[in-house]
Amino acid sequence: GRLRIEYNDWNTIGDFSTSSEGWQVPIGEIYWAEIDLSNWMAAQDGAARDWTAKARVGRQFVMWANGLTLADYMYAATADASFGAVALSGLAGITAGHDTVDWDTSRTGYDTNTDRFYLGGKVDCKLGTHVPFAYALAQWDQNAGQKEMLPGGVPVDYQVETKFNYESQYWGTGINGSLAGDLVYRIEFAVETGTTLSDPIKHDANLPPDQLGRPQKTVPILSEAGLVGLSWLAHDSSDARVDFQMLAGSGSVYRLDSGNTYGGINPGKTDTSFNSLGYVNTGLVLAPEASNMIIPSFTISFNPFKGIEGISETRFSGTAFLYTRFDADAPISVPTNFGGSNLVGSEYDLNVDWRIFGDLNTSFRYGVFVPNSSLFTDTESQPRQFIYVGATYAF
Repeated sequence: GRLRIEYNDWNTIGDFSTSSEGWQVPIGEIYWAEIDLSNWMAAQDGAARDWTAKARVGRQFVMWANGLTLADYMYAATADASFGAVALSGLAGITAGHDTVDWDTSRTGYDTNTDRFYLGGKVDCKLGTHVPFAYALAQWDQNAGQKEMLPGGVPVDYQVETKFNYESQYWGTGINGSLAGDLVYRIEFAVETGTTLSDPIKHDANLPPDQLGRPQKTVPILSEAGLVGLSWLAHDSSDARVDFQMLAGSGSVYRLDSGNTYGGINPGKTDTSFNSLGYVNTGLVLAPEASNMIIPSFTISFNPFKGIEGISETRFSGTAFLYTRFDADAPISVPTNFGGSNLVGSEYDLNVDWRIFGDLNTSFRYGVFVPNSSLFTDTESQPRQFIYVGATYAF
């Protein structure tokens, strides 16, 4: 297991909720019980098996495939088995609410009380240095039925009742492997199906606020996203590597927001905006989701101090991101103006990790996002910067 003690104190002019300030819970970050059947049997009779089977139950961080559809803290049961070149994986679990940030930020509790139940299965087949895979992953919304009057902070006559229910299935395939020893690659593609509730407001800017409400309808989901990554390992004294990544996801021109129910999909339309609890690195500052985006990135990392006492475990990395929209008339996960250029902007991140001792590691992160000012308001059109400094002590 692993414990986590965290205290947050935000600048009062920031956008963070005051509920996220102070001591954070839970303290228990990950903890589980595991049984490894093949190793247990080998320990009993001393005979090695040509198969493996193990199961784990508890609070754990689940990375499904390459993280395109699910990468989150969960209370879950996982099982893995292999025989020869074939491997099977299974998952049943529910998201850990305090450590889950939902894609639907219009729902109260999206960052402290998100409960989504997942059930999935994955098969891998090792073919030399290449491992193709396929999976099915289903998600049931345990916050379904929650109702709110939105938007908050306006007169009651201008609010509309909003219900929430987003249930999805992800059908994925891909391949991971290496080429010639120096090149490592990963590819993943997923199709999302399911149903969601339509937007409770009409998409008509000419209507007065007290006439915007309308009944919500159940609409189908059909969207897709893809991830491609390629890494070159130099195998030199500095342990240098170069990484290229491309992330892309479909969006919808029938939404005002890429993931929210309030400001979401028009009734009678198929929701083509890709939403998931996956995680792919899209930057330290802007950090957009995949929906309606094409995001290539390029990273160089190395350790120039190998063999120098005291700083031999110091690694530098720099990453450049380019943010573009698939459709200028469809929303992305951060507020932008509709129409105009598809270029959202670029970002440049610098990371320094220094392991001072075997049990003490320090991290420095700096990022700057340079926006395409025509897509943002006057107050958001300037470069944004983010700095993070942290230390981890393991004992």
